[in-house]
Amino acid sequence: TDHLRDEAWLAAEGERMAACIRIAAKYEVRYDAAAGNNEARALLIDEFIKECRDAGAVFNLTGNFGAMVNVIFGGL
Repeated sequence: TDHLRDEAWLAAEGERMAACIRIAAKYEVRYDAAAGNNEARALLIDEFIKECRDAGAVFNLTGNFGAMVNVIFGGL
């Protein structure tokens, strides 16, 4: 948690978050249109995550209990 006091890290994290929000906006219509089609939605999520990773985002679900529960039970 020391990085939470690091202003440079926080600024960079904010930039990564903003980039991912802009990226998410590109997927919103297609994701909504795929309602009821979990396979199509999963492919869109994979594509979104790849694009976010390319923008420098890091996804680590191990520190998020709710996300891990969803992974275990097929919700993510």
